[in-house]
Amino acid sequence: MALDDLLADISGCRACAGELPHTPRPVVRVFPETRLLICGQAPGRRVH
Repeated sequence: MALDDLLADISGCRACAGELPHTPRPVVRVFPETRLLICGQAPGRRVH
């Protein structure tokens, strides 16, 4: 999978939509040379 496709999938993720009082908005920071990807959603108003 290409990095751009992966980022699009992450940005479009709504897996926790039923658990949050607002629309999920995954925040992503990417460096192409990095070999490890860690992602998650922390509920909070700051992102929204």
